[in-house]
Amino acid sequence: MDPTTTPDLLTAEQRKQLLVNGAARNDDPERDFVPLVLITVPGTHIRWLIAAIDPEEPDVAWGVGDLGLGAVEVGTVYLTQLFKPPAAHLKVVNTPNFVGQYTTSEYARRGKLMGGLEDVVDTPASLAGTDPWEHNDTPAAD
Repeated sequence: MDPTTTPDLLTAEQRKQLLVNGAARNDDPERDFVPLVLITVPGTHIRWLIAAIDPEEPDVAWGVGDLGLGAVEVGTVYLTQLFKPPAAHLKVVNTPNFVGQYTTSEYARRGKLMGGLEDVVDTPASLAGTDPWEHNDTPAAD
């Protein structure tokens, strides 16, 4: 499957920005990006946050993933594999209202602390673009 011709879950704008990030990452492999895309399999704990696509290998994306077992890892994934449902009755989706709040490494750190990415990315606050980890330390008025 060719990810440039096969229908996938990325919008043209997402793909364009992911390729820009991928080119920058090829120049500086230590560079960390805020993920642009949240891929999920509803009804499971599977989550992938995609931050870049390698322009030299456009089927290879970089981000942080959790295959639903709580083992959060930063690394690469083949888009053609990622966009295939793990079972016939399941569907893979691009979460349309996701707005990345942290770098990929920070999502990985928080996911490892929480035992998976699900509780880090599936909160109303993270989907609305606010930080669910922010705490107001101001004492409440009596």
